[in-house]
Amino acid sequence: MTRSGSAGRTVLVVEDGSGGTALAAVRALGAAGRRVVLASSTGSYAARSRSCAAALTVRPAQDPAGHVADVAAACRAHAVDVVLPCGDAELLALSAARELPGAPRLPLALPPHDAVLRAFDKRALAAAAQQVGLGVPAAPAGRLPVVVKPATRHGDRGRGPAPTVLAHTAGQAAAAAQALAARGLVAVQQQQVEGTLIALVVLLGRDGRVLARLQQSADRVYPLGAGNLVRGRTVAVQEDLAARVVALLRALGWYGLAQVELVRPAGGEPIVLDLNGRPYGSLGLALAAGVDLPDRWLRDALDLPATPYAEARTGVTYQAREQDLRRALAARSPSLAADVLDTLRVRPDAGQVWAPHDRGPLLAFAGQLARRAAARLPRPSLPLPSLQAA
Repeated sequence: MTRSGSAGRTVLVVEDGSGGTALAAVRALGAAGRRVVLASSTGSYAARSRSCAAALTVRPAQDPAGHVADVAAACRAHAVDVVLPCGDAELLALSAARELPGAPRLPLALPPHDAVLRAFDKRALAAAAQQVGLGVPAAPAGRLPVVVKPATRHGDRGRGPAPTVLAHTAGQAAAAAQALAARGLVAVQQQQVEGTLIALVVLLGRDGRVLARLQQSADRVYPLGAGNLVRGRTVAVQEDLAARVVALLRALGWYGLAQVELVRPAGGEPIVLDLNGRPYGSLGLALAAGVDLPDRWLRDALDLPATPYAEARTGVTYQAREQDLRRALAARSPSLAADVLDTLRVRPDAGQVWAPHDRGPLLAFAGQLARRAAARLPRPSLPLPSLQAA
């Protein structure tokens, strides 16, 4: 997919309409001077960004043939240099299309499909993690609570991210597994691991070199007990852990962007939970810390001159405010009012939606929240006038 020169590069960002993950990538690529086209299966507030040159509607990844055909058509119409999927279902559907006879042109900055399948399958991920000396969650062995999650989203028939559920009873675990089965997914169960959620983010070049990296630590997560970072910060990279994470990626045959999520139990070694081989929810934190992951990734994919290596600044903060508020309400602590007030007072260096130079997505997001709230309001029941003959 290499072309000469560096100007006029067009990136097609593909997402499912959730917006948050794609928005950070759209803004970063636009700031780097790229032409960004957004392809979404539903309306997306990322389309309101000033960095978005065009917004297209494509069929969802749950219709793989239609999704691939629409993305391929967008590549032709907009002379796309790189396709950047921002969701697991989209990435897996587009990656698999490369294996088909007469495969359409899909310039994905991804390793071969067999490596993609390994990286996105939690069973293969756990096996590779153990090989390089990283811990993995233990099997439930009849103990509760357990975390129920999809082994992979390959073949997912559901819309939106497949949920990870913290089940406190055997009935809840069975119901969560059945819900995943209804989407065509296989469930895995793991013992809950309590500790601090951390992540090593690594950008590996196609030649195996580390092009960028950072480490982040969560102060708050949501959903409670089995969730994602909603408030956190960058911290100093733990060198021995980073070396094992890089060894894990190489064992999987992975290159490109990877966010490896781990949990560090009190007094214990980090345990691998997941790998996101695409733009991820807290990507804005890396950007605020001085590491432009999307454009560095694009440069490696297109053989463009690399920007100088730079370590992320430590102590840079992030908050996904809506999810952080949901966390405070779900926790229902005795100091709920103080928790909510603290959540609203946070002034992070990076957020999921708000940016002072790019307010369109926030306005669209606020409208989305208002419509959701209005849909939940009870409708007034008005008595019908009686019809009587005059």
